[in-house]
Amino acid sequence: MYFFIGAKNKKMYFLAQFLKELGHVVACDKKDIIKENEAIFTLHPIENAKRVIKADDITKDNTTLQKAFALKLKVYSYQEVINYLVEKHQTVMVLDSNSIFLSLVLTEVLNELRGCNCLIEEYCARAKRDNPYIVLKTNIEDLDEKVAVFYYAIIASQKQNLYKYIMSQQQKLNKTKKIILVYGDYTLCDVNKLQKPVFFYGLNKRNDISVKNLEKSKIGFTFDLYVEETFYGHFDLAVKDKRQLVDIMAVIAICYYERFLAKEVSRCLKKQLPTIIKSL
Repeated sequence: MYFFIGAKNKKMYFLAQFLKELGHVVACDKKDIIKENEAIFTLHPIENAKRVIKADDITKDNTTLQKAFALKLKVYSYQEVINYLVEKHQTVMVLDSNSIFLSLVLTEVLNELRGCNCLIEEYCARAKRDNPYIVLKTNIEDLDEKVAVFYYAIIASQKQNLYKYIMSQQQKLNKTKKIILVYGDYTLCDVNKLQKPVFFYGLNKRNDISVKNLEKSKIGFTFDLYVEETFYGHFDLAVKDKRQLVDIMAVIAICYYERFLAKEVSRCLKKQLPTIIKSL
């Protein structure tokens, strides 16, 4: 059983939901039960806990935390649990993005193709045992440099100072196992200091991952996607605008590097996109 201290916190709520879907019992103090989380938490006493998870804003003088220490229970911060999840899964990090669209589409497509969990901070959580992937949307600044190892990293930033942002996090980004995708329409910066392969994606033709034959269709856009000038597949997708189209390019790129067939990726996108767009 996991006992949560500070369960009213939205991040804690979604982490609890994630752990519950993995089959764990999650409990908290009665004072932390509110309408939004009452379906997730039970009221088992802290004495029954195997581990305690505390919100990052819980201070040492918290009475429940003091009780956990007195009982010699293992206490973990929220961020320590996130670090553990990153370490144990094939983690696709969506970094520096104000949009949840990319994270949601990526989760649904990977889940249908191979199985994927997700933990999108303060928005949603879904988990199933033995799913290899996990999509996390979080701040790279919060992750522990010693433990965090990404499978893929997607930097979906629209900032002009992209180089400064990347270089400030290069030690963490260098631990990426496969590749780093960077949105490159605003700037294609020199990232030679990164040890891992970096590929830029976007509508600008200079990007490593780009589109050709882009046309507006009755439902959205049709286009051919190229990776380093190599044709991957033709797509006819129901997207509202070019911002969504760019996010979908990142999703397709991950699928390309995972060696999924383009026709299977297209099928999944056509199936999932209408529901996701309607939900936003």
